Amino acid sequence: MKHERSQALFEYWDSVRANRRAPRRLEIEPGAIAPHLPNIFILERLDEGSCRVRLAGTQLCSYCGQELRGRLFTSLWPVEERAQIESLLASVTEDASGAVAGIEGREPQGRTARFELLLLPLATSDGKFDRVLGTISAIDMPYWLGGWPVVAWSLKSSRILWPSGQPPALTDVPPVRTLSAVSAPRKRLTVIDGGRSGHGD
Repeated sequence: MKHERSQALFEYWDSVRANRRAPRRLEIEPGAIAPHLPNIFILERLDEGSCRVRLAGTQLCSYCGQELRGRLFTSLWPVEERAQIESLLASVTEDASGAVAGIEGREPQGRTARFELLLLPLATSDGKFDRVLGTISAIDMPYWLGGWPVVAWSLKSSRILWPSGQPPALTDVPPVRTLSAVSAPRKRLTVIDGGRSGHGD
C-alpha cells in the first residue's frame, strides 16, 4: 500500500477484527476514521462479484462529479475490465481477503491521474462477508482533479491481501502430527516359564 490513507484504514480494520477473518460492520466506528470519511465507501453485495455502492464519501462523489450511492460498483469501470473487478470483489466477499489496486482515473478530455483502491471485507450477523469497506485515494493531485469529473476508472495493478499472511485454506489446516507427538504403544516384556535350566553350567 502506497497511500497513507490506505495504510491507516487497513490498520484500523485489522485492529477491530482482532484475529477474526473480518470485523462486524457495526463495529466500525465512523469517529475513529473521521479524517478519512470523505474518501471512504461501503459496498453491499448483491450476488457473486456484484456490489452496489451503499455509502460514498463526499470526496469520492466530487471526483466523479455525481452521487455514487446506489450505483453498481462495476458500472464505474470499462466493460472490458468489469470481470477483473468482479473477481477482486469475489475474493473479498467470499474469501474475506483484502485487495489493493493501482487505478487510473480519466476525465472527459483524456487527462489522467493515479489513485489507490483498497477493499476490505466486513462480516454481517449471519457470518457472511456481504459488505465491503473501501477507499479511493489520489496518488497524484493534478490541477484538474475536482474541477473536471473522472468519467472512467481503469485497473492497472492489483494484489490480494491476507492479514494472517496466507489464505485461510492454508491457515485453517490442522498441524501435521509428527512421530514425536504420537504416543506409540510400549513394548512389554513377557516372562515364559520353562526356559533353560541351570544344568551343565
